[in-house]
Amino acid sequence: MSVFTDAVQLLAEVYGDPAGFCRSVLHVEPRRFQAEVFEDIRLALARDERHLRVLIRSCHGAGKTTLAAVLALWFVSTRPRSRGLSTAPTWAGVEGVLWTELARLFNGSLLARAGFGRLLTTELSFEPGWDLVGLSTDHPVNLEGRHSPTAACRIVDEAKAVEGGVFESTEALLDAPETLDVWISTPSIPSGAFYRRDVFGACIIRKVVTIDDLIAENLPGKLEWKDARLAEWGEQSPEFQSRCLARYISDAEGALFPFAWITRAEEADFDPDHVPVAGLDVAGSVAGDASALALVSGPDDFGRLHVRSVESWHERDTQASKGRALMLCRGAGADVLAVDVVGLGKGLADSIRQDFPGVVEFRASDKANEPTRFMNRKAEVAWALRSLLEAGLIRLPRHDGLRRELLAMKYQITPQGKIKVVDPSDSPDLADSLLIAISCAVGGGRCTPDMIGGRSEEHTSELQSLRHL
Repeated sequence: MSVFTDAVQLLAEVYGDPAGFCRSVLHVEPRRFQAEVFEDIRLALARDERHLRVLIRSCHGAGKTTLAAVLALWFVSTRPRSRGLSTAPTWAGVEGVLWTELARLFNGSLLARAGFGRLLTTELSFEPGWDLVGLSTDHPVNLEGRHSPTAACRIVDEAKAVEGGVFESTEALLDAPETLDVWISTPSIPSGAFYRRDVFGACIIRKVVTIDDLIAENLPGKLEWKDARLAEWGEQSPEFQSRCLARYISDAEGALFPFAWITRAEEADFDPDHVPVAGLDVAGSVAGDASALALVSGPDDFGRLHVRSVESWHERDTQASKGRALMLCRGAGADVLAVDVVGLGKGLADSIRQDFPGVVEFRASDKANEPTRFMNRKAEVAWALRSLLEAGLIRLPRHDGLRRELLAMKYQITPQGKIKVVDPSDSPDLADSLLIAISCAVGGGRCTPDMIGGRSEEHTSELQSLRHL
């Protein structure tokens, strides 16, 4: 018998057995939780259940992407004329995560050796109308219109951050006689479609995987990773609760920048092609507060900003800090540098202005443009950043220090009804430099109301306020 014939016969044998497919076709031994999910699916199919829903809530590095890729390959390849769709919040998440893993599995499989299926970057095709594709909402494609007369599957990666409309627009795919709907994610706040399905959904194959589960399986490096995260984040931090213990996290009362919004901004991949502006928070210490500089590009036609970098340093000599700030600005091609001119910053700003004409001054304590609403200028700009995060209009770098500072910042409502920023005990130097840069990026004519078009109505009033900054 030929390799192709052997493959076809084997696919028929593992039609109802994803674990057998994983081992015999992909030549991969599943992890413990993956094998448990595969067995739950096998038993459900043995009960003649034909519309399967799988939800995996897991810690970082559990292998949920591998699980999703195995299920996608198993379902589509064993069901002739089936259609499959994978999606994620961003195109980078589709192409660089799930489909990278899917390609690795396919290329090492009996399918590839038998010439069964043609794999492109984000498409696996067996014949016309029998395929699996990867699409995302931030690419100009239509997620609707895919149907099958036999079977269909939907794979949703990092489902916590996928907008509700994506689930609605792809739901029609699941009108086939046999379906598989797989949602995988690390958790965030207790809201959204992923949370609702996890907590309230019925007839779901559900699995929660923590870092302790992986340690109990003696997987290499997991204990060391947990210990490092405990030391870095602390057991009660939102990051540890979510990324290690797979728990939903409720942001503390008064949190200025919710954890889920920060995470989404770190995962964004838009890139406004604009000359950046810089924000400089000045300190004159080698042991305490740090000087910090942030570079921000945008807004683009959609009102989106990209925080290109944040950097901090300890330096007592302000002229050395001047040199470093100039180097960073010139290296990025920045045309404007906003400087906190309280204390040491005033003299430094005057000195920088001699060599860099685009210096503007920022004072956190200045009167807000909307003084009945905000305690001061800092509160006003911080609320603008909050609005940008809420609307998904800002991209943040993956920077542990910046994330910690943003998570530690809170707000209060004063007896006069004004919003006031409450800084953590440790000075948030990186976050302050970001606020200073944003005050410049969204002010000075760079952000206008028409740039905010196309957004949902609930964000409009907050985003309109940016023009006052």
